[in-house]
Amino acid sequence: MNSFAVGIINAKSFEQLENFISELKKLNEEYQKQNEKIIKQNNQLKELHEQLKDKADELERQRIKAVELAQVKSEFLASMSHELRTPLISILGLTELLIKDNSVVIKPKTV
Repeated sequence: MNSFAVGIINAKSFEQLENFISELKKLNEEYQKQNEKIIKQNNQLKELHEQLKDKADELERQRIKAVELAQVKSEFLASMSHELRTPLISILGLTELLIKDNSVVIKPKTV
């Protein structure tokens, strides 16, 4: 009778072991699926990181170009201001002299 009880205990132990193995297989499969998802997401994140890096580089190039263009514009406006100021001051000065001197009469030009 003792060997019969040992046989039953062994059968139950074997059945429990099979259940544990089955559960471990299921858990391993779930782990593998999650691992694959994580790998895919990691690859997507790497790709997004590269895209963001490229965009940041492009923005930096555009910022540098904008700064250069602003400097060129400022230099142009300063130069044009100086070039226009000198003749305009002369014209204003002559106009003031003409206004003060009432003896000069300006006749309209006829066509």
